[in-house]
Amino acid sequence: MDAKEAVEFLVKYFEEKFKTTAKYRWQEDAYAYLLFAWPRGGAVVPELKCFDEKKMWLGKRRLFCYDEPHGRKLAVTIDVRGREVKMVVLALFKPNAPLRWPPTASPP
Repeated sequence: MDAKEAVEFLVKYFEEKFKTTAKYRWQEDAYAYLLFAWPRGGAVVPELKCFDEKKMWLGKRRLFCYDEPHGRKLAVTIDVRGREVKMVVLALFKPNAPLRWPPTASPP
């Protein structure tokens, strides 16, 4: 999978799961393709396997989740204020990435 295919996969995944479009930025590193998404409104928090939650100030919270669409390892970080999704970071891991999968909140 090259970068173009990975970004297309991540955008499609985001739009199907969160039921909205967004403003996107992407980045690639040695272990993953990253897609940063700022929803245009109406995004819903989908049913994902979430393993941790960080409470922040002013009613904000950050959810740490994962999914395995089509056998691919995907980490999903969701920033929520009240009931509104503010930002989503999707990390699609490359096959050579050194991971502990599935992720957990506790250290190994």
